[in-house]
Amino acid sequence: MTKVAIHVVAHDKLTTSDRTEPRRLFDDEYQADCGEWGPDPP
Repeated sequence: MTKVAIHVVAHDKLTTSDRTEPRRLFDDEYQADCGEWGPDPP
């Protein structure tokens, strides 16, 4: 069995580099329909 560790971090504690990958993943998939990704929920 593979073990997975999930670390929860509040949005206001994320660094710019922490936000790079989620932004890229979201924008590649949804930017045309939803606009640019932001770390705050809509």
